[in-house]
Amino acid sequence: MTALGFRSEYVAALHLHVVGGGETTLREGYELGRRALAEGVSALDLAAIHHEALASALNAGERERLPDVVAAAAAFFQEILSAFEMVHRGYREAAVNAAAERRQAAMLRRLSSFLADASLSARHTDAASEVLQLVAEHARELTDAAYAAAGWAAEGEQVRVMSVDPDAAAAIDEDVMEHVERLAAALPTRVARSGWAGEPALRALPAASNLLMVPITALDGRRSGLLWLAEKGRGDFTDADEAVALHLANMAAAALERAELYRRHASV
Repeated sequence: MTALGFRSEYVAALHLHVVGGGETTLREGYELGRRALAEGVSALDLAAIHHEALASALNAGERERLPDVVAAAAAFFQEILSAFEMVHRGYREAAVNAAAERRQAAMLRRLSSFLADASLSARHTDAASEVLQLVAEHARELTDAAYAAAGWAAEGEQVRVMSVDPDAAAAIDEDVMEHVERLAAALPTRVARSGWAGEPALRALPAASNLLMVPITALDGRRSGLLWLAEKGRGDFTDADEAVALHLANMAAAALERAELYRRHASV
């Protein structure tokens, strides 16, 4: 469709709408907007074409109908622009998602370095707590959760840590953390807001209404701990949140096992 052909088609379509159109002519306007996008007609060019078409409609209209013509033309132009708005919104959302993915990747790379450092300094007794605290804090931030907790047990050692958003309604104590760990095997990986009432055992969680849990699994397949998150800020936890949490849990498991190997080697 040439620029001249599009202009002629636009003028004709607008004229049909202002002389007595309705939903059908508005749909035609929307389709014209989509075709303009496909043909590379810019929004500025579209505005100029609309101005010409509106001037023609006003010159051809009866004087007493001018307000109706202007209102109808405005509705038609909105339909045309809605196609542009949808594309613009799609680009904007894609840019936001891409930026979030880059941020996640950068945070995970930094965390990987931190965990390696924690493993190398594993001779001190707080190494496991440091590893789990780093993982819990990153998991909470990357998934927009109010609460993130991590627990790990090995060779008689039990470690639990918690990361809480400063704006969270309430804190979670170790008894609640232990309660969730006991429930984990009987609960689904994700509990959405809509299913919260069906899990009465979760009422011990203060101010929470959704939950995500992933195991911390050793290389031999043994489940040695749990990473869980509660109260996502917007909506429920997603597949992407679960993938991030599982990745962090695997990083924690690898770091904790390395730390254990360092301790064993140091004691020999």
